[in-house]
Amino acid sequence: MDYLRYSVMPLSNNSGVIGWVNHCDTLQKLIKDYRTSRHVAIDLEKRLIWGKAITDEHGNTVGRVDFEKLSTLQKVSAGVNGWMSG
Repeated sequence: MDYLRYSVMPLSNNSGVIGWVNHCDTLQKLIKDYRTSRHVAIDLEKRLIWGKAITDEHGNTVGRVDFEKLSTLQKVSAGVNGWMSG
């Protein structure tokens, strides 16, 4: 059995960059091309989340979501939820 091995450059304790693969598109490019061809905003999830109200246990608005301050996992989760609904 053959398998490909790629080098990984760690960026932090929980993230890294996988070695470049020639003649391949990035996930970002694939999503951008798909959305552009269907006239869907490239930053749809960001637009949906930006300014969404944050409420306390009583339903009172205590703030607004700032997409730029979300963790990577929270941003990915927003993306997956957006892809699943669209």
